[in-house]
Amino acid sequence: MAAPVEDTACYAKGMDAALGRYDEFIDVRNPDTFNAWRSTPGLRCLVCRHPVEAYHSSGQRPYVRHGKGHGATASSGERRSATETFLHFRLKHWVCGELQAHGSADARVETRLARRTPDVFGHIDGRSYAVEVQWSPLTHTEAAARTRDLFAAGADEVLWLTRTCSWIEKLPALGIKSFQGTGEDYQAHTGALTHRPQLGLQPTRAPVSIRRALHAWTAGELAWAYQDHKKAGWATVTDWKLHTRAQADEILQRKRQLSAALAERDSLKRELEQAQATIDDHVSTIGQQAEAIAVEQKQRRNLNDRLGQLGETLQHTERDKQAEQRRRLLTDQELSKRDTQVGQLEAALRQRMLVISLLCIISGLLLLAALLT
Repeated sequence: MAAPVEDTACYAKGMDAALGRYDEFIDVRNPDTFNAWRSTPGLRCLVCRHPVEAYHSSGQRPYVRHGKGHGATASSGERRSATETFLHFRLKHWVCGELQAHGSADARVETRLARRTPDVFGHIDGRSYAVEVQWSPLTHTEAAARTRDLFAAGADEVLWLTRTCSWIEKLPALGIKSFQGTGEDYQAHTGALTHRPQLGLQPTRAPVSIRRALHAWTAGELAWAYQDHKKAGWATVTDWKLHTRAQADEILQRKRQLSAALAERDSLKRELEQAQATIDDHVSTIGQQAEAIAVEQKQRRNLNDRLGQLGETLQHTERDKQAEQRRRLLTDQELSKRDTQVGQLEAALRQRMLVISLLCIISGLLLLAALLT
């Protein structure tokens, strides 16, 4: 492990990058390494490129320091940039050292893989591991493209250690709030999940040790997967088992509910079919009734037409009757007049007959008198 940071100029103490090497992790506290570094001329800091030297004083651990005067005149911006660059590089080499400690003999910093160069890459038990240490802001699109390229280039496992947390739930990543580290470890504050009864996988509230996470990751004890259709995260295989078991139980319950719902659906379907058959019968009956009604309506229309014709005939007959009554009235009036006239004629005739009778009597008397004389 690197020695505690003590040089305030560029924070390069204990950093193996002072040799300008990216492919191996070297602990300057090792006596042989310290002697080799102390006798090696031309060492430069990878951050600021100023000369550095292996240094050891009484009561202190060996470390790498800048030469006298270097870094002391640096501006605050240069010092801050150097600090950030160093912290970034230090975490990459720290991760490389952790992979080596967990069994990756070929773990190296910045190994070229096809189109991408992961910050750390190595193999453990035949599986390849790629770690990206992301200091500067990065969009989800860019991170996803890098991840796809790393998988396509042969990485079996990919892990992001990043300060950008907007896509933690979408890519295999752990969010690191500070690259300073605590002691000889770093802490992730988001991206890890734990199983909670009745709730399933939930975000871990306490900070997670990156060292333990790397060890569990390379040992196959930590896996990244989706907790639902939108969110994913890292959880132990045990928690994933509990989660998947709970999901299996829920799926089984849902299957039972689905089976009951299907049975109910089939029952309702049968009832619907029976109701449909009844409706069809009713429709057929209604159709027959409609036909009968149509026939009756046609007959009614015919009757109405006949009634109309009869009404017209009745009207004509009524008019004829009225005309006949008028004619009969006139006839009656005429007959009455004729009866009156006949009465008058009869009266006149009776008078004439009476006169004639008198005349005959008188004539007879005259004749008789004539005969007698």
